[in-house]
Amino acid sequence: MPVEAGSRVWAICPLSPGADAQRTGAMLDTHLWHARSASAQLVAGDVPPLEAGVYRFELDLLAVSARGKPRLTLEHADGSEEIVGLRRDDAAPLRHAALVKLRGALRGVRVQPCESAGDFLCTDLRIRRLSSGGAAPTRELRVAAIVHLFYEDLWPEMAEHLRRIPRLDRLYVSVASTAGAIVDTVRAEFPRSLVRRVPNRGRDVLPFMQWIEVADLENIDLVCKLHTKRSPHLPTGEGWRRNMMSKLLPDAAQVQGVIRRFTAEPRLGLLGPGGYVVPSSFFWARNAALVAELAAKLDCTLPETGFRYVAGSMFWARLEALLPLRRLALCDDDFGAEAGIDDGTLAHGLERCFGLAPGLAGLELAEMPNADGVTVRDFAV
Repeated sequence: MPVEAGSRVWAICPLSPGADAQRTGAMLDTHLWHARSASAQLVAGDVPPLEAGVYRFELDLLAVSARGKPRLTLEHADGSEEIVGLRRDDAAPLRHAALVKLRGALRGVRVQPCESAGDFLCTDLRIRRLSSGGAAPTRELRVAAIVHLFYEDLWPEMAEHLRRIPRLDRLYVSVASTAGAIVDTVRAEFPRSLVRRVPNRGRDVLPFMQWIEVADLENIDLVCKLHTKRSPHLPTGEGWRRNMMSKLLPDAAQVQGVIRRFTAEPRLGLLGPGGYVVPSSFFWARNAALVAELAAKLDCTLPETGFRYVAGSMFWARLEALLPLRRLALCDDDFGAEAGIDDGTLAHGLERCFGLAPGLAGLELAEMPNADGVTVRDFAV
């Protein structure tokens, strides 16, 4: 079927089994599929010739027992490939779509419907042409902050920085299970906040993993991860937190610039504060075996040259860049009770996996400028 600009005519591209997927039946106009692995793919057939322009790729998808966010792999005629995340449509909960600006012909399209093994229902891929050239239609990113408030006395400092986010669509806060009045304080100062009491395990990492699931359900695009890092075993631990936060949230104008950067750079997945994006070799010995084990669960081969991550685990991230971490299927019991260990725990291993996740989503990790020249090595030695 042809693609016509400005019409309601869709190109229907039938999906056939690709890697690790099989069709097992049908339900009305929807196919029932089974994914045998986290990397199952469907192949779109009869992709029409597409001129340069802006297109909407769309399908209806219901995960029955599979989990994870769907995405497309666009095979360009020049041999390159582009991975594009499919977002849920607020007006139609089962519909997932992506706007793509093409500069040339496509050779093929593959659909990765989920990031785990399991069953799912899926319609064929639909394509609609929105314009011939020009900029793709954009919308404002939905922005959230995820804060682990272990030290309640640091709330005024955290709140001051959070107010520098020009439009905060949601604030997710975890506090200690024994927390009292601070819960009401947070809710009063930030009416769009969700606050949860959590046990003291997994430090800031376990609550963060749980919050990104909620953020995905709420169609959040961009998150700022913060926590009340004190590192009491270090004489300069307070300075570490303050410097990271001052770089991530310096003022409203510069924070708006960060949001604009994520809007303008669709391949930007994670952005760390200047001076804190370090090679994996940084404090590696006590974490090497654990990171290798986690990488295997992520179906990720660790590069021989190493990788980068954000030391201190505070950053801006496109939510899509974090969702591959779902493959770990972690639960509370995987994290032991807090014992004050300063390195080599599951939380420390996951801190490094935050640096691997963007690549698994086809996105990139970048670093903010470092105007003051301060780095993590000024605090962790």
